[in-house]
Amino acid sequence: AIDLAPDGAGTEIEIDDGTYEVRDPKDFSILTIAKSGLTLKAKNGQGHVWIDSKRAAGNKLGRRNVLMGGGFSDVTLEGLVLTNGWTVYNVDGGASCAVAGSGTFRDCAFDLYCFQFSIGVIAGGEARFENCRFGGKNTSKNIWSSSDYGISLAGSAMLDHCVLWGLDLSGNTLANPYVNMSSDGAVMRNCLVTGFKGGKTGSTKGCGAIVASKGTIENCTIVKNDV
Repeated sequence: AIDLAPDGAGTEIEIDDGTYEVRDPKDFSILTIAKSGLTLKAKNGQGHVWIDSKRAAGNKLGRRNVLMGGGFSDVTLEGLVLTNGWTVYNVDGGASCAVAGSGTFRDCAFDLYCFQFSIGVIAGGEARFENCRFGGKNTSKNIWSSSDYGISLAGSAMLDHCVLWGLDLSGNTLANPYVNMSSDGAVMRNCLVTGFKGGKTGSTKGCGAIVASKGTIENCTIVKNDV
């Protein structure tokens, strides 16, 4: 359906309930969005459509859930659950759940899997995350000693009315934050950050749940994090 949709036409595609997987070890992203004016929407709302990147035999570099490149405007993913994405050593961007250079994720849930120098979500350009949940059932058992951030915000990327909870990086050899903000245009607004466990060794120990060398944090609640 994505391949057949015309570019820039404001097409909405409803996704039926179920779990969607790709087992081919050659496929690195389950969803690759390279069109404008496209909405992918869970037919019955969040919790009914799962994008599952289970590890396939022969795939040693990982598979992310979504790749949404920059320059594609008016693209929205709504109500999806992204789980079991994983990657190692910064392969093809190094994000396990999503690389977003544009577009909007709305009412989506992300089970972050930070594994060997990877990042759960890399957001840049004008990517927006609205009413999304980050964290999930897989994080605590899947964290390895050289994990990186949970979320990287650069460009003009924004988290708005999102809940970030339960990410466990306590086994890291270096302490890294849940969120790293690295540009003037990056914004966190009306978000809750809680239940984060950070690493306590190395030169960056105690760095906090959020590291914002640049960017803006507005009206956020950051509470009960163990850093």
